[in-house]
Amino acid sequence: MNYTTHNQEAIVTEGSSLRGEVTATYKELTNLFGVPTKGDANKVEAHWAVKFSDGTVATVYNWKNSKSYLGEQGENVKDITEWHVGGFGPSATILVQLTLELMREAKPKDKVEEAFSSAFDMMDSIRSQKGESYARLVEVAMLTIKRREMIEMLVDMISAATEMPEAIKGILLEADTAMSVKTISAACQASNIKFDSQSTADELMGWATRIIEAEVGGVETLVKGAKKK
Repeated sequence: MNYTTHNQEAIVTEGSSLRGEVTATYKELTNLFGVPTKGDANKVEAHWAVKFSDGTVATVYNWKNSKSYLGEQGENVKDITEWHVGGFGPSATILVQLTLELMREAKPKDKVEEAFSSAFDMMDSIRSQKGESYARLVEVAMLTIKRREMIEMLVDMISAATEMPEAIKGILLEADTAMSVKTISAACQASNIKFDSQSTADELMGWATRIIEAEVGGVETLVKGAKKK
């Protein structure tokens, strides 16, 4: 489907109005329509103007949901997935949606993206349900768990090579546990998220553990695929 965008020519959108909505990632829209303008940098932080070959004009933009309008309560514009479509008639939404679908059907599946789709989906779910701050906190918890596993592996290796006393091994692991607790606590304070019960803390670590398990599954899938070649 042929079209031009605001990055290629001036497109008259004055007088257009809301015609519908589409679900898409910021990356999908920039891949299709190029870098957006900043709109009014308040209610609208990303704005695309498109003119299709049949003369239909469409605009795609966020509306009152980004940080430029809501501050910390808003979304990072690159994380927004629900967009308004404006135009001069209903065909504006139809053509934008059709263009998106054609791109998705033509795009070859990335093996890495496919292998880790479960982990990506869980993180996307956390962002939509709990917000960006909570999602970042889950990422901190994941990194903390991974670091702990690496420390345990290194301590075991050193212990086997040097006959490290069990008492010293215990001290090192206790010290890492204390650092892990402080790391997550500092991240909670920075994100203004309070964990006032064991159940909420368990929920956070549960999310982190499940995503790591999904990542491990993704790695195993990629390794199996590589071995078959």
